[in-house]
Amino acid sequence: MIEEFKHKLILAVSVFALGLSSLSTVAAEYPADVNLVSEAWEDATLEDGSGLYWDIMRLVYEPLGIRVNYSTTSYARSISLVKQEKADAWLGAYSDEVDGVLYPQWHFDADLVSALYKKNDALNWLGEQSLAGKNVGWIKGYGYNDYMDTKFKNKEYKSRKQAIKLLEAGRLDFFLDAKEELEEEIEKGYFNEADYEIKPIMQLNLYMAFSNNERGRQLKDIFDERFPQLLKSGEIQQLYNKWDWETFPFNEQ
Repeated sequence: MIEEFKHKLILAVSVFALGLSSLSTVAAEYPADVNLVSEAWEDATLEDGSGLYWDIMRLVYEPLGIRVNYSTTSYARSISLVKQEKADAWLGAYSDEVDGVLYPQWHFDADLVSALYKKNDALNWLGEQSLAGKNVGWIKGYGYNDYMDTKFKNKEYKSRKQAIKLLEAGRLDFFLDAKEELEEEIEKGYFNEADYEIKPIMQLNLYMAFSNNERGRQLKDIFDERFPQLLKSGEIQQLYNKWDWETFPFNEQ
C-alpha cells in the first residue's frame, strides 16, 4: 500500500513539474517586450503613453507577459526606425504602404481621409476627381497617392501648420489628412474656419507595420491571433467607448 502511494505521489509530482516546465517553455517563447513607435496623435498615441492605440497594444500583448515600450516621433522617422530594426513596429500604416516590412491581417482603426480647401463657389466637389491637376499636400510619409488613381501634383510637409499656411497663401489647393486631424487643426485657431471646407475622399484601414525579421514575424502573428479574440469578447469595443472614439470600423467583421 505504501509503495503504491509513493508511486502515485511520484507520478503526480512528475506531471505537475512537467506542466510547470511546459508553461515556462511557452512563456519563454514570447519576446520579453515589444518596442512600438508612432507619430503623436491626440487621444490615440500621446507622448505619456495614454491613448486608444497604446491601450489596444497593451491589451493585446501584456496579458502574455510582453511589456509594451512606446515612443513618439514623426511618421517618416517611425518608418525609418522599423526598417532599420531599431523598433519592432510603427502604428498607423496603411495596407502595403511601405515595402520591406510585415503587415498583419487585422487593422486596429481606420482613417477617413479628407481634403481641406478654401471655399470656392466655382468648385463642384466630385471627391477624388476634384484633385485632378491640382497642387495637393499631406504630411511626410503618408503616401496617399498610392491609393488614388487621379493624377495631381503632390508635395509632403513636416507639419500641418506649414501646409495650411501655404493653403491660405494660395500656393496649395488641397491638404489631405485624417478628418479628426483636420478638425483638431481647426480648433487650434490659427486660421479662419469659415473660409474652408472639409470633404471626405476615402477610408483607409490602419495597421501596425513590423520589422521584417523573425521577432517582427512573431509579434505580428501574436497580434493576428489576439486581436480578433479581443474584438469578439467586446474588449476592443470597451476601449473605443472609453476614448469616445468617433468610428468603430469593425462592424463588418
